[in-house]
Amino acid sequence: MSKDPHPDLAVRAERDSAMVSAALHAFAAGAVPALLWDADVVRRANLIAFTCVELLLAVLALLAYIAGRNHRQALFKRLNRIESTGAALNFGSLAWLGPDVASASPSKYLLTVTLVALTSIAASNSSLLIRRRSSFLTTLTIIGASHFVAYVVKGEVIFASFTALWCIALAYFSRIGYDAMRQLSELQQQSALSARHDDLTGLLNRSAFIDALEERRSTAAGSDVLVLLDLDGFKAINDGYGHASGDAVLRSVAGRLERTLPAGTDLGRLGGDEFAALVPLGAIDLRVTLERVLDEVGLAVHVDDRDLYVAGSIGWTHLQPGIDPPELMAEADAAMYRSKASSTVNSTGFNSQMRADLERSLELRQRFRSAVKERRIAFHAQPVVRSSDQTPIGIELLARWPGDDHADISPEEFTLLADETGLAVELDRLALTEARRLLEEWRHDPYLGSIVVKVNVSPIHLQNLALARSIRDLIPDGDRDRLGLEFVETKLMASNARTHALLRELKSMGVTISIDDFGTGYSSLAYLRTLPVSEIKIDRSFVTGLDTDQVNAGLVKAIVDLASTLGMTTIAEGVESHEELLALQHLGIGAIQGFLTGKPIPLDEVGESLRARREATRHVAQIRDAQAKDPDIKGAQSAG
Repeated sequence: MSKDPHPDLAVRAERDSAMVSAALHAFAAGAVPALLWDADVVRRANLIAFTCVELLLAVLALLAYIAGRNHRQALFKRLNRIESTGAALNFGSLAWLGPDVASASPSKYLLTVTLVALTSIAASNSSLLIRRRSSFLTTLTIIGASHFVAYVVKGEVIFASFTALWCIALAYFSRIGYDAMRQLSELQQQSALSARHDDLTGLLNRSAFIDALEERRSTAAGSDVLVLLDLDGFKAINDGYGHASGDAVLRSVAGRLERTLPAGTDLGRLGGDEFAALVPLGAIDLRVTLERVLDEVGLAVHVDDRDLYVAGSIGWTHLQPGIDPPELMAEADAAMYRSKASSTVNSTGFNSQMRADLERSLELRQRFRSAVKERRIAFHAQPVVRSSDQTPIGIELLARWPGDDHADISPEEFTLLADETGLAVELDRLALTEARRLLEEWRHDPYLGSIVVKVNVSPIHLQNLALARSIRDLIPDGDRDRLGLEFVETKLMASNARTHALLRELKSMGVTISIDDFGTGYSSLAYLRTLPVSEIKIDRSFVTGLDTDQVNAGLVKAIVDLASTLGMTTIAEGVESHEELLALQHLGIGAIQGFLTGKPIPLDEVGESLRARREATRHVAQIRDAQAKDPDIKGAQSAG
């Protein structure tokens, strides 16, 4: 049984009924002895006891009412239970009076039993009476009224008076019951409406829309279309002008959709700036209708003396009985994102090619989940070297999904898979586990003991301190100064106070924090200077062709100077040629990473590779030192 959606009203009804119950007990305390006083002395003693108990119950009911008025619900319920128990027991005591009184005056006894029974019921479950038995009380009021007429006709004034008071009490009880029922009915209707509709726009909410989709797809055979609309540019309005302006835009768009889409359309807001519609095709031209929708959505929304504009991207698919709602939503979503990716088309229907892509994506996600759960994800490492002499100073761990059938998955698609499947955090933990193993193996190695192992972690970690706890659990204290964590610039710049707390905690542990893909986001210098970051990794888009691109050279120089001012080091990513290396050395870059320094290799090979490279650079350095000390060595080598 579900809880009352409006408990305040129920509490008031129970509280008010407690007062009525007190009045009924007091009435019974006087009415019953008056009706049955002509019994013998023993019976009168019982009547006196009955009266005293009824008066006590009246006091308890009155105290319960006072407790309810003072919002002391625990005391109210306790007093109500005591009262209901006492009422039931006192009603049972009438059994002693039954045989004699019933034979002497059946009508009096029937009236007495009815009076006390109703009083007992009222005491035991007054709120139930109010909400569900008002019609029953009305019926009893009518019966009582007929008794009143009968007593008046017979001239029995006392009984007629008691019956009149009883009818008045029942009528009052019925009236407040009907009022409570009416208010509850209205509020329950509002609650049902709210449970199925979006509070902001009045459209169907996601749950109600999915229900409508399920109902219509079971009968549709290509005659209905599922349409998804996503607003472009809404986030900028929400962020720039505030949520009130954003809400005004959403309400305006909802109204335009209701006016533009044909009759019989189920329209909903799925959340954020995403709307959905179930459109009956009928005699309409779908493409013309959707173009009209996009035109309406693109019109200005006037808010606070300014015109705000959004655009829309639409994806749609035909409803089919054999395709369930989640798959239909995925189809329309895929078509909608195809529209977003297009520079010329804003409305796209789902087609067979998209179906093939979607099936591949779903299969890929399933296989990816299995690979992660079964620890079939491999890690490779790419060296990071000092730009001046190419001495290895670190490695970056890169996740790989081995197997020929996954060879075409790009690093970007791999990252997207991890995010979409919700496995990014688990992948990061696997990477940190591998980092711990390498740090422990190399701890006392003369060549590798200073190598920093870098892990590119998901931005999901930026919202809490769980990452710091994981590193404490996984990485020994003495190895943390050789661990590096990389965060993508675009996510790091959108961070908040929790992000700052996490970064400060990591830095206090000795972990090196890097901003990855720097230059691709919109970093605020004022914000950047507050971040506890040790290193900036310049995106490869600034490095490619650096030796011939003066604009990129100027930008890289500015980044190097900025990092130096902020006390940070710099690494250039994607270095592939000696010309790019020379240009970076000239600009003062600290370290480089890319195919020039070495392609990613399996972790079981990286140790020997780094030792060989360190040995080679040490040998070159020794030769240079010898040449600097003895020019004859250089001359002899040149002659040779």
